This record gives sequence, structure tokens and C-alpha cells, in this order.
Amino acid sequence: EHFSFTRRRLRIPRTALVFVGDSVRDAEFASESGISFVAKLGTHSRAPFEKRFGKQPFPMIERLVELLDLVNLGDPGDSSDPRDRQARQRSAG
Repeated sequence: EHFSFTRRRLRIPRTALVFVGDSVRDAEFASESGISFVAKLGTHSRAPFEKRFGKQPFPMIERLVELLDLVNLGDPGDSSDPRDRQARQRSAG
């Protein structure tokens, strides 16, 4: 499994990984592997992701630069899970 290789190589826990993909299959692969997922819209719209996983199952971005708003960049008070950070941003905004 690609994720296992990456985790061993970098010596990081599964919770530290975030898979950015552009297809429903990418999202399924991340889910099956227990890895956080961010959908990069463009190839597909929100509709196929939400049809398969329900409404807002994970962050969805249109531009890669939006990852900076989702990923923990070292603040110990922040969760490394982008779903937690997105939920906090929605409740604060």
C-alpha cells in the first residue's frame, strides 16, 4: 500500500497524512485506508463526491493554494485533520 510505504519512510502516523485527489476513486482509496482526504475539484464537481459520500464528507477545494488554509502548519493548538479545521472555520465564520 502506498500510504504504508510513505508512513514508514517518513516515520509518521496515519493521522499525519492527507491525500489530495480529484476523483471519487481517490476518495474511496483514502477512506478504505483510513487517510484524511481533500477533493481537488475541476476534473469533477462536488456532485459525484456528495452522491457517493454524502453532503460535505471532506474538504473540497478548487485551487491547490487553498490547502494552506486546511493543513496544520505547526500550530500545536490546531488539529492535523483538515476536516476538524474546516469545521472550526465554518462555525467561526
